[in-house]
Parts: sequence; structure tokens; C-alpha cells
Amino acid sequence: AAAAAAAPGGAALLSAPLAAGEQSESSASADPSGDRPPVRLEVRGAGSIAANGLYVLADRPHNSHPMWRKVGDADITIIYDDGGWWIGDFQAARRDFYQTALCDTALPPLGPEAWAPATPDHEHTVTVGASPTLVVVSDTQSPLCVAAAAVAAGAASTAACVTTAVGEAGRAARAAAGAAVAAAPPSVQVALADADAAVQRAGCTVRSVAERDILPALAEGGSAARQATESGLGHVQSFTDRVVIPAVSDSAAAGRDLANRGAEALTPMTTRAVEAANGAAIAMVEAASYAVERGGEFVSAHTAARTAAAAPTLD
Repeated sequence: AAAAAAAPGGAALLSAPLAAGEQSESSASADPSGDRPPVRLEVRGAGSIAANGLYVLADRPHNSHPMWRKVGDADITIIYDDGGWWIGDFQAARRDFYQTALCDTALPPLGPEAWAPATPDHEHTVTVGASPTLVVVSDTQSPLCVAAAAVAAGAASTAACVTTAVGEAGRAARAAAGAAVAAAPPSVQVALADADAAVQRAGCTVRSVAERDILPALAEGGSAARQATESGLGHVQSFTDRVVIPAVSDSAAAGRDLANRGAEALTPMTTRAVEAANGAAIAMVEAASYAVERGGEFVSAHTAARTAAAAPTLD
């Protein structure tokens, strides 16, 4: 990265005064204690609107330095690369906004004087206008958290107003009803009183009927249902013991008996087949022996005849 030039306007580019507890923009690093990087950094006053916003510390460092990702667009980061700090896309040569001079600090500088538009060495540089200011913010100082708190407070206030309005409307309606009844002619008041008494009597009648007839009927129905279920289960068990189990036992016994009879029927047949096979084998052996014996006799006779024919006559 090329050395950064001084930003136009300097520290005056901060768009809003620092809240209590925030660090000065001209601090040398983002962590006054030097022990750990801040969890949240806010970029303010940048000419590139996309660079402004709240950044949250990433889970993993990059190039042995901490890295922050923008809330709402995690690809935009505050990152250390090529020997300096950058505000831009995590992927190289995508959206480069701002960079610092060559430096190997543990944390990025805060003041706008340390930042300058990214070197336009490729077509993806999108920086315009003023340089940014980095501000360390706590949870309660974050604009997003402040806005969320305002929304929550507004919702609570709205709910309270609605509750109060509903209560007042109810009271007003009851008061208006009472005033209307009080202003009504005596005959109307008598009719309303009779109607109220009739409603109360009807309610009493319904409760009486429910207690006298409906609830006992439900209880009896439940008892009858339980008895029917128990009786049904008893019938099923009795049928199983009386019919199903004996039938299964009989079927099993019949199967075993059939298997035994089949084995008994097969045994004589197997014995006869073995005896026939043995007899056939013995006959074949005897025939072969006879054939060999006759063949030997034929060979002996033929040899003797040939020998006698070839012998000289002694006369």
C-alpha cells in the first residue's frame, strides 16, 4: 500500500461530538489499555457512505492482527494487510475504501489524519470524499443500540397509552350506561331490572340443571364406558383363552403329527431304494468280473491257436 496523504479537513470531519466515555479521535490506537482490541469500532464521517457504520470484532484474527466486520455487510472489514490498515472488502481487489501508511501497529489508528483514500491501482477502488474517523464505542453508546432502546421505550410507552385508553374507555362506557339507565323512564328501568333478574334466574337454572342432571349423567356415562371397556377386555381374554390358544395348539400338534407321519412313510422307501441300489451295484460288479474272466479265456485260446499254427511240422 502506498503512503497515505493527510485527509482534507482533519479531525473536523467527525460528524457528531463524542459521547461520554468515548476516546479521542486522535488517539494512537483503538485500545487505551493495550491489552486487547475493542469489541466495537464505529466508522464516522467517511466520504464513501458504505464505509460508515458499526464494526464488530471477528472471531479470528487476520495476518496476526485483529479484524472487525461491518454490521449489515460482513464483507466490509477493518483489516491489516500489505503492511498497513485498510477499510474495505475482505476479498482482495474488490471494494477498497481507505488505507493507512505502511505501519505495523497492533491496532488501527483512530484519527482521520491517519487515513487516506485507497490507492487507485485497480478499477475496484470506490473511495470518494473525506477520510473516516474511528471511534471506540460501548454497547450503550452504539447508535444501533441507542435506536433499539428508543424503539423499545416507544413500544412500552405506546402499550401503556393503549392500556390507559382502554381502561378509560371501559370506565366511560360503564358510566354512560349507568347514566342512560338513570335517565331512562321508570318503565324502562323496571324492564331492565326485570331483564337482569331474568338473566340471573336463568343462570341459576342452568347451574342447577348442570349440577342435578348433566354432571351426574356425565359421571354415569364415564362409569358405563369404563365398565364396557373392562367387560370387552374380559370377553376378548376369555375368547383368546377358550378358542384362540387351543386352536393354535391343535394346529401345532397337527403339524408335528403330519411331519412325523411323513418321516415314517419315507423311511421304508428310503431303505428299499438303498437296497435296490446296492443290488444293482453288486450285479454290475459280477457282470464285470464275468466279462473279464471270459475275455481272459478267449485271449488264452486265441494265443494257443496262433502258437500251434506257427510251429514247424516234425514228420
